[in-house]
Amino acid sequence: MEIFYLLEQYYPALLKGLTVTLKLSFIASATGIVLGVLLGVIVSNSNKFIQILAKAIYISIIACPVLIILYWFHFPFQKILNIVIDPFITAALTMTIINTIGVANTVQNAILKFPNHYTLTAHLCGMRGRYFVQKIQLPIIFNKVYPSILLLQVNVVHMSLFASMISVPELFRVAQRINAVEHQSVLIYTLMAIFFILVLAPLMLIANKAHKHFRYDENEL
Repeated sequence: MEIFYLLEQYYPALLKGLTVTLKLSFIASATGIVLGVLLGVIVSNSNKFIQILAKAIYISIIACPVLIILYWFHFPFQKILNIVIDPFITAALTMTIINTIGVANTVQNAILKFPNHYTLTAHLCGMRGRYFVQKIQLPIIFNKVYPSILLLQVNVVHMSLFASMISVPELFRVAQRINAVEHQSVLIYTLMAIFFILVLAPLMLIANKAHKHFRYDENEL
């Protein structure tokens, strides 16, 4: 069968492309989550001007297509600084920035929308300071934000496809090269679709289930 021929013939190339995709996604996810959580906490505890500025940056990033941002960092940005950066680093940096801003916005919203009645009840029971934060606030905020952060990581994997546009040899670019030789677009891109469904569908199901299980009562916010 043609599918087995393609897998046997191009297994090394596909594996290499998959490795690049996973490395890109891991760097952007791991770094973006850590920096995003820290940034979200800092911004939520800052003054109103900083919070508005952070929201404006988030809206600007979300409104601008990922491909435009990636191209800007790959061409104009490097030309301005008169430097040449490896496309993999450019793609990883772009994905990390976008993910960081998305995670920070999620964390910021959760902290700012933390229900006041939890705080009041805890204070009435004598729970204050660090103990309240560790035992009450952090667990509730974590349960609120982690499903959304998981879904953001699905977008990170999707963003890795755009890296092919600046010559990063990730999985999609490898698939394009194979198709240019074999002319089996239906089979090759169907395999690509199946791969992403198998990898990302479980993550999305976990996030959606968590969203239903851990959610503030909107009437209480």
